[in-house]
Amino acid sequence: MLRQISDIRAQGVTNEELLMAKRELATGHEIKMQANDYLSHTSAADELYGLGYGEVFRYKEGVDKLTKEDIKRVA
Repeated sequence: MLRQISDIRAQGVTNEELLMAKRELATGHEIKMQANDYLSHTSAADELYGLGYGEVFRYKEGVDKLTKEDIKRVA
């Protein structure tokens, strides 16, 4: 994992990699949203963190905003 992070720092990610990651994150989230326990737990945690209980419904918007530069900066 550390090697992959190092590679991302050095080379970044491709448009295809970013698109695939965004799709995977959005799809996984949509599947999880079908479970009441996920929705209630995530809403409660978001409220405790000061994000507001409705943040769980804005997840995809946040993922869509991610850029290759964001990924490289965080790595």
